[in-house]
Amino acid sequence: MYRITAIYDNQETIIHDVSPDTNRRLSAGILTEEVGQIPTFSFSIPVSNPYFSEGLHDRKTVFRMENLITNEIEFEGTLLYHEKSMDSSGKLQKSGVCEGFLGCLCDSIQPYHNYQDYTPSLFLRAVLDVHNAQTTEEKHISLGSCNVVDENAGSKTTAYRNTLEEIKENLINRLGGEISIRRNADNELVLDYLNQNGKKCDTTVELAKNMKSLDVKTDSTNIITRLVPLGCQLNSGETSERLTIETVNDGKIYIDDENAVEQFGIIMGTAIFDDITVPENLKNRGLEYLRENNRIRKAYSAQVLDLSFIRTDYENLKCGNIYRFRNSLLDIDEDLRLMKRTVDIYKPFVPTVEIGDKSEKITDISTRTNQLIEYEIPKQKSDILTAARDIATSLITNATTGYVVIRPNEILIMDTDDVETATTVWRWNSGGLGYSSTGYHGDYGDAAITMDGTIVANFI
Repeated sequence: MYRITAIYDNQETIIHDVSPDTNRRLSAGILTEEVGQIPTFSFSIPVSNPYFSEGLHDRKTVFRMENLITNEIEFEGTLLYHEKSMDSSGKLQKSGVCEGFLGCLCDSIQPYHNYQDYTPSLFLRAVLDVHNAQTTEEKHISLGSCNVVDENAGSKTTAYRNTLEEIKENLINRLGGEISIRRNADNELVLDYLNQNGKKCDTTVELAKNMKSLDVKTDSTNIITRLVPLGCQLNSGETSERLTIETVNDGKIYIDDENAVEQFGIIMGTAIFDDITVPENLKNRGLEYLRENNRIRKAYSAQVLDLSFIRTDYENLKCGNIYRFRNSLLDIDEDLRLMKRTVDIYKPFVPTVEIGDKSEKITDISTRTNQLIEYEIPKQKSDILTAARDIATSLITNATTGYVVIRPNEILIMDTDDVETATTVWRWNSGGLGYSSTGYHGDYGDAAITMDGTIVANFI
């Protein structure tokens, strides 16, 4: 069913074949692919395979997985890591994990740069040029198809993240869409950025035919019935204040999804649209957001039969494609998209698939929290600075009491005129300037600037 080829230094070696007489067989091989994620292929090579004696080269050896029924390449990517092992019975094997070429975009860093009025295709070409300048030729990627439209073509800023992260942050998280890597007719790697990968297929996945099991989970955590849409930052970003719809919405900063309110009650939330500067446009985008967001998401996990391996009237199950799913016992008869697929090369006709909406995982929540720490706090720094300035101004302008004592070697500003009774002391001499809240003979660690260039402070 599958032929696996290893490629190193332009030499191609078949390491897994379908011929019954060959010893070029892997002891295990698992392909995992998911919409919008880097595909992976894990494998184990037994000692009986001639390739066992060959060297595996991390980041250099390329593995290719070819479907001999459809003559399509279902996976191609580089070896991430590998290991040799021997179990308690003395059995030897090599194993490893490969990642698809989409992972190459993690190997370059995009320096800080603001791309003003760049469409998605122009932005992708720019960051791919940077990526190609930093990587070797086998990792060079050009732009293929791009049908995602940014009507505002707003500002996009790269900030020292890897190229894949920058694409997700500046395009996918804002505009949606999906990216994938393929080879073109000239055998070059190209990146496609599409509203949705895949196609609608005629094949039906149905109970008692090619559906073995089905599990359905619902998730309403995304529901927002009362939305506060927020546009661009005001005051040139000096504060966190943002454009609202108050002036075009009868003085209210929120809009309601009346049907959702009736069904779920009032659940408030916000959505930020950095590129919108006109209140009317902001309100329209908010209404559109509610229409797209307010539905109970369903996540389906299933074991199905890929009958394309034995019947020509069935299409190969592919990640991203849409199929008709029918299960009369669970009252399901609808078109659903295959979001994730896991294939065992020895049982390719029984893949495990996930269909429908992708359910949020704990790791996604952790990543989102990290992004809030990384991206939201810098936006508030002007507020912190403003507050700090106000506090400093208040403390200094309201300090109407105190004593200035000039000594032969230093100047003191204290709450009393006696160094033995003073509690708060500013002390300035040839060693530096420091503040003590524990008296003249106390600790000057609260705030100090010393002659060696050191600055000590509880808050900066």
